[in-house]
Amino acid sequence: MGAALTKERQVGAANTQKIRQLVTGYQAARALLAAHELGVVELLESDSKSAEELARATRTHAPSLYRFLRALSTVDLLEEDSEGRHMSNPGNGRGRRR
Repeated sequence: MGAALTKERQVGAANTQKIRQLVTGYQAARALLAAHELGVVELLESDSKSAEELARATRTHAPSLYRFLRALSTVDLLEEDSEGRHMSNPGNGRGRRR
């Protein structure tokens, strides 16, 4: 009975991992859609910008937008440099245009 219970736990853990991956993927996709709808994607195509600059351009709340930009960075959609400026992640397939 112990082996069957262990196998059941392994299957349960694998299913939990699959659900987490689905949820995380959905959240990343929604975040990318929101960034596009706000115009952040286009604003970062030509050059890096601070959260304050992006907030003015998108008419959004700068501290909230900063947290959103950080969330986009955690899923590698954006990068933040040491000066707090955000840019498209060159490794995400979009690259920055100069």
